[in-house]
Amino acid sequence: MSCGNSRSSKCNPCGPSEAAMNAIADRAAYYARIAIEAVNQATTEPETWEYVSDGTQTTFNISEGISQVSGGYIVHIDGVYQKTSNYSINNTAPKTLIMSTPVPAGSEITITTH
Repeated sequence: MSCGNSRSSKCNPCGPSEAAMNAIADRAAYYARIAIEAVNQATTEPETWEYVSDGTQTTFNISEGISQVSGGYIVHIDGVYQKTSNYSINNTAPKTLIMSTPVPAGSEITITTH
């Protein structure tokens, strides 16, 4: 009996194997999970913490937020963006922002997740 496969004398079903179909389904599920995570991140409201410095402070508390790494935060002092080289985030509880130098007295510090 022949199925039109001229390369073989045995009748093999034409089309991808079950293993190939499973690999395709697994890959599709993987990309679907990535898409759902991207939508969830895009629709999550940022968290914000605001402080007014006393002129000696370098450490500011951040309650547990959605971000887990220092790159997950944006820091402004009096509305001016701060490069990540100006601060670090202590990721152990309690999570804190640590500025490299004291923030001037009366300055407003805003920490936002992104």
